[in-house]
Amino acid sequence: MSATLDKLAYTTPEACRLLSIGPTTLYSLSKQGKLTPVKIGRATRWRRDDLMQLISPQPSQPTTASSPCA
Repeated sequence: MSATLDKLAYTTPEACRLLSIGPTTLYSLSKQGKLTPVKIGRATRWRRDDLMQLISPQPSQPTTASSPCA
């Protein structure tokens, strides 16, 4: 396994590279509650598990729309 995936938390630039997004999008995801940053002193880190959950396939949601029965 690569050393990058062995980390528990990533810096903002590392998280952006991992997700192939920019820092503005990363912080936007944080504001939406999809990611939670961890502050260590003045440093901001992003949890590996949170990043992996964001990019992992989500189970399909059952549709609730009813269809007419004949």
